[in-house]
Amino acid sequence: MSHYLSTSIIFTLCYSLPVCAIELNLGLQLTTNNIDVRDESAQNIAQMSNKLALSPTVSLLSKGYYLSEQSSFGVQFQLDGNLIKVDRQTLHQNNQLTNLDTKISGYALYAMPLFFYHFNRHQPDEWQIKTGVGVGLGYLNLRGNYQITQPSHPEFGETKNIRFSKFGEAIGVYLEVKKGKHAFLLYNFSPYVNNSDYQFQEHNAVLAYRYTINLNHLLVKTDSP
Repeated sequence: MSHYLSTSIIFTLCYSLPVCAIELNLGLQLTTNNIDVRDESAQNIAQMSNKLALSPTVSLLSKGYYLSEQSSFGVQFQLDGNLIKVDRQTLHQNNQLTNLDTKISGYALYAMPLFFYHFNRHQPDEWQIKTGVGVGLGYLNLRGNYQITQPSHPEFGETKNIRFSKFGEAIGVYLEVKKGKHAFLLYNFSPYVNNSDYQFQEHNAVLAYRYTINLNHLLVKTDSP
């Protein structure tokens, strides 16, 4: 029950902001996920990955706010997420991916401001290009197990079970190429959360196509007669 409450908090916070939920972006994306597990000393004790996967994508994005009318520097706010399913681990001895009969699945969410530079802003007939970084709130809902593969760790070779839903931080970088309502994106957003004595870092490298639907008319309040 707690993970449903945690998820609803992110959506409620974002929807309550006047700058959010201006655009709905729908599409498809190619994603590869990695989960790094680190101990208290920041040592990587397990790393899990998956194969490249095709999945639908949904995100909410505010309009851009610029430093000035002529400036190409700006900020916008994004709520995004992705499904997670990793079932291969990297062996620290040889950096090879292998099947250890371990698997972690779940999902990640992130809500953050994106600070960007907008190429061709004042040339609307050209392809619009944005590149930038984001820092904000992250959320991970994970369940499954992993094996500690760091030979120097005292629990080397042991399999750990996990099941948690937690908030943390998120960072990301992105490149967007857009014309009209059609956008192509290349990005990596990564939530970081702490659970017990370990930190879980989820990295997702994404190549996506998105179609933009303007939601402004849904947010405009009209006075009752």
